[in-house]
Amino acid sequence: MSRKIPLAAVFRASCAILLPAFTYADTIVLKTGERIEAVIISDDGTTIEAEIKVSPSITDGRTFSKDEIQRIEKPDPAENTYENLAPLRNNPNSISLEHYDAAIAGKIQPFLQKYSTSTRIPDVEALLKKLQVEKERVAKGEVKVENEWFTPEEVLQFKPQISSTLLFQKMRTLGQSGDFISALNAFAQIEKDFPGSPTYPKAVEVAAQIIPNIQNEINARRVILKSDLEEREKGLAVLPDFRKQPLIQAAADEEVQNNAALEALLKSGQKWTPIYPRHSKSIDELQKTVTSEATRLAAIPVASLSASVAATQEARKQIAQADYDTATATLQKATTLWSANSLVKPLQDEIAAAKTAAADAAKAAEEAAKATPTPAPLAESTPVGSNPATSLASTAPTTAPTTATPIPTLAPTLVPTPPPEPPPSFFLTIPGAIAILTVTALLAAVISFLAKKKKISAESH
Repeated sequence: MSRKIPLAAVFRASCAILLPAFTYADTIVLKTGERIEAVIISDDGTTIEAEIKVSPSITDGRTFSKDEIQRIEKPDPAENTYENLAPLRNNPNSISLEHYDAAIAGKIQPFLQKYSTSTRIPDVEALLKKLQVEKERVAKGEVKVENEWFTPEEVLQFKPQISSTLLFQKMRTLGQSGDFISALNAFAQIEKDFPGSPTYPKAVEVAAQIIPNIQNEINARRVILKSDLEEREKGLAVLPDFRKQPLIQAAADEEVQNNAALEALLKSGQKWTPIYPRHSKSIDELQKTVTSEATRLAAIPVASLSASVAATQEARKQIAQADYDTATATLQKATTLWSANSLVKPLQDEIAAAKTAAADAAKAAEEAAKATPTPAPLAESTPVGSNPATSLASTAPTTAPTTATPIPTLAPTLVPTPPPEPPPSFFLTIPGAIAILTVTALLAAVISFLAKKKKISAESH
């Protein structure tokens, strides 16, 4: 049996959907007309301290004077909370039983209780029912991948493909949420554990799209680091030595801690390492990885790999039509395009199994035909009236043998019984003739009576 596995990130048992707690910013509308998405940290009546996202992973602090602010728009809390449910509403994959429980108890039910008058209530109730149904199916061992459900038996059969598909989905989700380092580490896991999976060509394309975002973050971090170091030096310059020394020691301790954390990650084999605050070494390490990986990924023949995956999908159709010779040729083409394609071997095994089954069936049919006994020819019947003994005697040799040889006992030849003669017709028998005469006489008498009656009737008139 073959089954097409849709493309998408880690096996359900070890992978749960990310349920980020999004913080929806207020909108600060300045008198100039500029609109700024920000999270307000403090408001002393004169100024407002706010955090503004510079990039998906970088925030910057900013102070606004109340005089320059026209208004502050705050989002609808019910609508914001509903948007937080988007990962649950749109998730094409099943999650673990624990995460279903956490989502229902921690997100769905609180929404229904807190925002009971919201227009989103019917949608959330429908989502609750959907999650409960999915949870029941997962409890039975089923798995959903890209909105397609797999039975427990299929989960075992297609575990590597399901695992790589889910891992790829995780990679995409992390990239979309701005966690580029984690997304590329998921890609590194795909390359390590499932290098020939059908998701790999797509994963290479996504990784190539993510790397420029990391380069932009590196550039931004370098600017921030330079600014922080300059501000620190200015601050230290105006401090007395007894206050300066603890700050210098704290910075040195932070550097040691960051160095140790970075070395631990590198020793563990993690390819994509994070950037630590005020730590130039982590920036430099990530820059080396970005440079080398951008060059390596650009050299991967994604088009050939994708064509190989498409060829295996075509071979599936040919196998379903029992066109095994064409499917074999198609799989050879897939191997030529990408020798590591992990779909080729299972499909080749499926063809071999189908051919073996067909050969076994033909052999069984042939043996069954041979085992069926051929009907023996009927013995020639002795003509009616002939004497079996006379017939045997007429064929016996005229000269007696010189030595006594036992004469085999012959089974008597059965004389077929002739079919019984059909009984003569009733009208050809004596009783039949009498009956005919009697009926004829009666008819004559009736005719004579009617004629006389008619004559009398005519005379009376």
